[in-house]
Amino acid sequence: MISNVIILGCGRSGTSIFGELFEHLRPFRYYFEPCFDTVRAIDFSAGPVAIKVPKMPYRGPVTPGLTVCIEDLLAVVPEPRAIFWQVRHPLDTICSLRPGILDKWSHSPRPPDWAQWMNRSLVERCARHWQFINTEGYAAVRDFATVSQYERLACTPNEFAVDICARIGFPAGEAAAGPANWAAMPIPMKPPLCSEMIAPPVSGMISPPV
Repeated sequence: MISNVIILGCGRSGTSIFGELFEHLRPFRYYFEPCFDTVRAIDFSAGPVAIKVPKMPYRGPVTPGLTVCIEDLLAVVPEPRAIFWQVRHPLDTICSLRPGILDKWSHSPRPPDWAQWMNRSLVERCARHWQFINTEGYAAVRDFATVSQYERLACTPNEFAVDICARIGFPAGEAAAGPANWAAMPIPMKPPLCSEMIAPPVSGMISPPV
């Protein structure tokens, strides 16, 4: 049976590109950053669903480091389900986060002490954002989420897509055209990655803390 999919992770880590894979896999219905009320209203009996970084209404509680209350989300999205934590090397993510952090820290969720960081350098603020989400947020799902690496998605998209299809129980024959079309899409990545100047892709630096 095909799993429902939830994609979580820090902004600018490839969650959107990953999510777009499911627009190419029928019968998946893909939801891009829906509010939690939208998720609650989904008819999951109508077929598999993929949800990218769902959000709670501002009046609702959230799990630290996430944009949603994870207990409420798991109560709504039925099994079988696969949860992926998308991660990108912190140096590359920090570079990509800069416009949003510069714009009144518009990326969410903000760390609880974000206002105290406003007099720090932009790079330090971006690093704090990445660190908060990939420590506290990841800790909330570590026991049941699969880590997905942006570097693997960007460098070997065909293999990445085939592996994801296998993990969620998507039939191999039906998967052939969808992942190929997705893998052919241009991915915004400037080679070499700045992370490659520091550590090879196999290093622990591209994974969240454990």
